[in-house]
Amino acid sequence: MKHIKISTLEKLNGLSIPIIVFVTSIFSVLSYIHQVSIGNPIEPIGYLLGDFIYLTVSMMAWYKRNYVVAVVTILFKLLFSEGNQFVRMLLIDFNLSWKTHEPYFYFWAFFMTFYLTILLVLNMRKFRHNISFMPYSKFTNLVVTFLFVTVFKGPEVAVYTIIPAFVALLYMYKLMPGLLFLSIFIDIPFKMISHMMDETLTVSIFDALYWTIGIIMLVYAFLVIFRYFENLIIKQKEQQNNNTQNENDDIMELI
Repeated sequence: MKHIKISTLEKLNGLSIPIIVFVTSIFSVLSYIHQVSIGNPIEPIGYLLGDFIYLTVSMMAWYKRNYVVAVVTILFKLLFSEGNQFVRMLLIDFNLSWKTHEPYFYFWAFFMTFYLTILLVLNMRKFRHNISFMPYSKFTNLVVTFLFVTVFKGPEVAVYTIIPAFVALLYMYKLMPGLLFLSIFIDIPFKMISHMMDETLTVSIFDALYWTIGIIMLVYAFLVIFRYFENLIIKQKEQQNNNTQNENDDIMELI
């Protein structure tokens, strides 16, 4: 690892991360098409939106040259679970059906997990970024989200879900953690609609709590992102006003 130059590592980051994001997005679309073909058109919309939010955040971090955040985002949320699924398929069912996209996706995720883990270690050793303690409100959001996902989806899913947002907050980003926060809850309305449209299913108290709390958290996530853009617009207006005032001062000095 020590003999790898930063320039070589930058080339790996510049080429491999967009390719991995592109291929993973194709598999996400294929997953949605497969679900639609078997008569489940609504619920997979939420999964597709969540996947594309994570892929978008990964590319945003890649564009900012923060390759640690870019790799962590796609590694923990989109590839670890699918890579583990590939191992389960090998252990449980040796007669895999290669007629669908799923075995190929699991196979791809399994090997990309190893590659991205190595890439993450190299980036953490070579590139130094400033990190800081996150604000108390952001930390509270993470804790509440972790508890929610743990209760309704399990602790393993909670860990995969929280780590990308946690890392993005450590690197002092504002929009990317908000998008990751949004992606956690974006599928809940679609799950609710799909469940309620199925006349063979009943609504339990657990389902009602999951939908109610999840939609509240989803609305809050939208508010977080809205506040970000609102503050951004305010800062841009203030900067424009300051620039205009400085130009007027310069003119007065010339006069």
